[in-house]
Amino acid sequence: MSFKKWILRKGAVGGTVRWVIKGYLTLYFTDSSQTLTEILQKLIVARCSVLKNSSEEQILLELSENMNGLRGLVMSLLSTEAGYLENSPENRQVILEVVNEELVKSGLDEKILFGT
Repeated sequence: MSFKKWILRKGAVGGTVRWVIKGYLTLYFTDSSQTLTEILQKLIVARCSVLKNSSEEQILLELSENMNGLRGLVMSLLSTEAGYLENSPENRQVILEVVNEELVKSGLDEKILFGT
């Protein structure tokens, strides 16, 4: 593993992935009848309430209907909170690899992780 990947995994990127996975599991086991979109929306509200950013919340809630699984939420959060899109194409690729690897480690179904 490269040093860059290690830093990303231990820092904001890995932390965001782990937060989304833990939040998903908590909400799912609280009420397994919820749809993935409902869970994503609850995670968005929870995240944005802490950050007190209502404009970000509204944008993310609008996007949630078409997010590709948990990865869609992670990438949306990284884009709005950490400037993912401002990185070079090379760095974005490494970030995406770390996100995918961390998601797969969760053992959740690929449909939940990556959408349809």
